[in-house]
Amino acid sequence: MTGTTKGSTPSDVSHYQMMWRDLGLRPLKARSIIASALLGSDPAGLTSRQVVRFCGLFGVPDTTARVTLSRMMAGGELEMSDGRYTLAGRLAGRRIRQSMSRAPETLPWDGTFELEMVRLDRRNAADRVALRSAMHNLRLGEYREGLWMRPRNLDPERLGDDRAIVGRQCDTLVASGSQDPTDLVGRLWDLRAWQRLAESLRTSMARTQTDLDAHEAKALAPGFMVAAAVIHHFADDPLLPDELTPARWPAQVLREEWERFDASWQRLLREWLD
Repeated sequence: MTGTTKGSTPSDVSHYQMMWRDLGLRPLKARSIIASALLGSDPAGLTSRQVVRFCGLFGVPDTTARVTLSRMMAGGELEMSDGRYTLAGRLAGRRIRQSMSRAPETLPWDGTFELEMVRLDRRNAADRVALRSAMHNLRLGEYREGLWMRPRNLDPERLGDDRAIVGRQCDTLVASGSQDPTDLVGRLWDLRAWQRLAESLRTSMARTQTDLDAHEAKALAPGFMVAAAVIHHFADDPLLPDELTPARWPAQVLREEWERFDASWQRLLREWLD
């Protein structure tokens, strides 16, 4: 072990809650903490003891953590092998999307847009929710009710399950028009809000990085919350082509700083669990 992992105190819980509030986000509940912990851990997973201990960093009682584990197992969200929990079902798909968000691949842009037009007159609530989730995962913005679009600079075969949901409810078109494409993407996404939150996350990472480098266990909870917020923010990145990306767009520098931050946090977590 490279250094001494110092103990944490109950005040660390309020510390992470304050940081989470400052970012304009809500504290995670037990299910989200477990899912995010398994997403960010080694693919081999975590033992029950490790999960329960980790949840304790956020003030989650041991009983609540164990009950949540049982419910997630029963719901097909977790699997167990060799005494370790791993993600299953839709949650397992989040690992793929997370990896794509951290190191996205884009294609040269030919100036056209992908349009997805809802063709079904009647859809139940579950279909609507599934479509909205799929559109978010595929990084399409909502132009108006029933019409979603984005620049055609991403692999059209990406995320097959989400693409199938869209295909069942929508007609796909390719379009180019007279409207300024910069104005169009500004209507599809609130780019200034994305940029402001990215800068706030960079500041939060920098504040926590010092404690991570010092092997302070008190950095585990706030570091985890910041990490979860960064991953969530990556998923909201519209991945625009260079021609439509605003000046001083912080996505790349955020990803570079995140890689260092994540490596430091993972190292501290291994020390703490050992």
